[in-house]
Amino acid sequence: MFTVHIFPTSVFGSTLEVADYVDSLLSGSDCNPKLHESFTSDDIGLACSDVLIFMVATTGNGDFPKQFRAIYADILSRNLDLSSSRVGVIAFGDSSYKQFCGAGKKLHDAIQDQKCECLCPLLKIDASSYVEPEDVIAAWLASEFRVLVND
Repeated sequence: MFTVHIFPTSVFGSTLEVADYVDSLLSGSDCNPKLHESFTSDDIGLACSDVLIFMVATTGNGDFPKQFRAIYADILSRNLDLSSSRVGVIAFGDSSYKQFCGAGKKLHDAIQDQKCECLCPLLKIDASSYVEPEDVIAAWLASEFRVLVND
């Protein structure tokens, strides 16, 4: 059994609610999910040998929520080495804004630059299209993410 670490970032708390849902979906599978409601670069570093799911809200002009900015800086500077990690990124945003899912795109690009194993394409959740994104995420977990994790 492998561990899937879930690292949600949120502005207003909705990403945390969806992270709880992801945790509950994975609890009934062949993995051991671990939800990190608050975390640091050190927590991510300790989890690097497992599977990581980043759930990233976008705020402002394509920016990360405040609690994730230092972690992102650590990833860019390679103080946080994700090169041996298997990662999935779920980006949350609103397509009526110019920088739709900008933070998630930035994180996904930074992860790819470190040559870590991206388990699947970036999943973008549009707040203006999905009032409740759980169905989209459940389908993502069941198809692309789960298939790649089990390889």
